[in-house]
Amino acid sequence: LSRTVGVVAVATLGIVIAYLLNYFVGKHGWYRLFLALGLEEPIENAKTRLTKYGLSAMAIGYWHPNFGALIATAAGILRFPFRRFFWYSLAIVTVWDIFWGTLAYFLGETALSLVGIRFIFIVIGVWIVLKTIVKHYRNKAI
Repeated sequence: LSRTVGVVAVATLGIVIAYLLNYFVGKHGWYRLFLALGLEEPIENAKTRLTKYGLSAMAIGYWHPNFGALIATAAGILRFPFRRFFWYSLAIVTVWDIFWGTLAYFLGETALSLVGIRFIFIVIGVWIVLKTIVKHYRNKAI
C-alpha cells in the first residue's frame, strides 16, 4: 500500500507540474507550436469548453493527462487566473490520481482492461447526467 501511495503522490506532482507548464505555454504564446503540429482543433475544443464551463471543465477533462494538457494550455491562452488554475488543477488531479491509484491497487492488471472505450462512454454519460441535475436545480433556485 505504501508503494501505491508513493506512486500516486509522484504521479500527481508530475502531472500538476506538466499542467502548469502547459498553462504557461498557452499564456505566453508558445502554443503556436502545437498548432503547427496539427492540434488546432483539440485546442479550440478545449477553449470552447473552458469558455462555456469555466474551470469546472477541468474536472472531467483531467481524467486523462492528454486531455488535461490541452485544457491547461487553453486555460493559459484564455488567461484564467493562475492561482485559481493552480489550486483547481492540484485538487482535481489529486482526486483523479487517487481514483486511478485505488482502482489499480484493488484490481491490479484487471484495471487496465476496464479502461477502454466503454469506460469512456460511461464517464461521459455520468458527467452529462450530473451536469443535467445541477442545471435543473440551479434553474429551480432562480
